[in-house]
Amino acid sequence: MSVTYIRRNEKQVLDLTAMTILLVLCVSWGLQQVAIKVANRGISPLFGVIADGVLLNEPITGSLVLALVLVGMGIFLVNRPNAG
Repeated sequence: MSVTYIRRNEKQVLDLTAMTILLVLCVSWGLQQVAIKVANRGISPLFGVIADGVLLNEPITGSLVLALVLVGMGIFLVNRPNAG
């Protein structure tokens, strides 16, 4: 009976430890995602397309450059301070 009790107690401690580690990792992952979005606010669509062209050797066509310029202008217009 004591062996069963010890194994059950060890399993509960292991489960609690595993759950604590999982919780800490999930919270840190969530905070990392928020920090990335705050640091790269509005830049991620442009960065993704440019990274595809540079790292994955995707073709960069004229229409893609035009789209990048239009998206960049939209990001600028949305993030600019109000004049009045």
